[in-house]
Amino acid sequence: MTRIFAFPLLFSATFVVAMAAASAAPITVPTGLNIGDQYRLAFVTSTRRDATSSNIADYNNFVAAVAAGRPELSALGTTWAAIGSTASIDARDNTATNPSSLGVPIYGLDDIRIAHDNPDLWDSNLLAPLNTDQNGSPVAGLVWTGTTISGTSHPGGYLGADYPLLGLSYASDTRWTSWGQDNALLDRPIYAISGVLTVVPEPSSWALAGLGLVFMLLVAWRKSRAAVRLAPIMVLALCVTGICPAEAVTIPTVLVGNAGNASDPLTGNLYGGVSYDYRIGATEVTNAQYAEFLNYKAAADPLGLYNTSMGSDPRGGVTRSGVSGSFTYTTKSNMGNKPVNYVSWYDSIRFANWLNNGQGLGDTENGAYTLLGGTPTPSNGLSVTRNSGATW
Repeated sequence: MTRIFAFPLLFSATFVVAMAAASAAPITVPTGLNIGDQYRLAFVTSTRRDATSSNIADYNNFVAAVAAGRPELSALGTTWAAIGSTASIDARDNTATNPSSLGVPIYGLDDIRIAHDNPDLWDSNLLAPLNTDQNGSPVAGLVWTGTTISGTSHPGGYLGADYPLLGLSYASDTRWTSWGQDNALLDRPIYAISGVLTVVPEPSSWALAGLGLVFMLLVAWRKSRAAVRLAPIMVLALCVTGICPAEAVTIPTVLVGNAGNASDPLTGNLYGGVSYDYRIGATEVTNAQYAEFLNYKAAADPLGLYNTSMGSDPRGGVTRSGVSGSFTYTTKSNMGNKPVNYVSWYDSIRFANWLNNGQGLGDTENGAYTLLGGTPTPSNGLSVTRNSGATW
């Protein structure tokens, strides 16, 4: 899940009038949401394509490329999936909106809620039509879906068939997905839906001004950055400067002083001594923080960052929805601030790399640690050490 800043509405009357005359723009933080609220966004592509492919990834890539072309949507750092069905996958599974899970509210880019949750999306009637494109402009026309009103693949009318099913973007009844069928060779728009987003506070002006100070401190302290360790069960999360960037995941830290302490006699005085001060995470890494990481880096999860026991075991706190390529992750009720379980050593150091590389789409295989092979267990797994100069 991606977290989105909620900006206070501090506009003058003159500014409001000027904005009214401006062109449409997508609204990415719906009105009325509070800090911490989760939601999803949906739109209709302004560009078109045929419906001849039987591979859902082609449609997912198409809508993702359309979203990437709009700066406001690209900045969200979320995944995008096509609301469409092929012979092998239903739209409700491709988009992680299966009514078997509650989900979160879904909004168009015109600031209008179209569904309260997953069951509401597929109950035959939307709250309002899904008729806004990625630019925030209204769209009225036919849309490829291949999907029945319940979110399942239409027999003989799926995407990739000769005559797939079409929806009407200006309809909020059954016709929004199931109006009729047409020749797959024709070019039509596609519905798109985001991953789960979360509203977070806008950084204060003091915090923004402080970024300059942080930069100067980092330059001044470059040669004296403290080493950092991340425990295999993710108990520790360290930030050497103690002034951690205001990213989606914030790790509160405390100072560990007493530089030059003696090594532990129980290890033969080989381990435990640290010649510098450093900072350690004040709490264990939480389910909410790890879910944030998963939503950025595990849409397909080739590195096995998600353990299914997180969802199936009562001690786990993170559930996964959707299919590979468009997986989304949410925390279980009342589990967001509890420590994450079922995390391996390699998951831990990949999380550290992600923090070290600025979060978001930051790399997991390089940074604080170098991991080779691109597999869940790195090919250099027995010789991984922390890299010199790493921040985390």
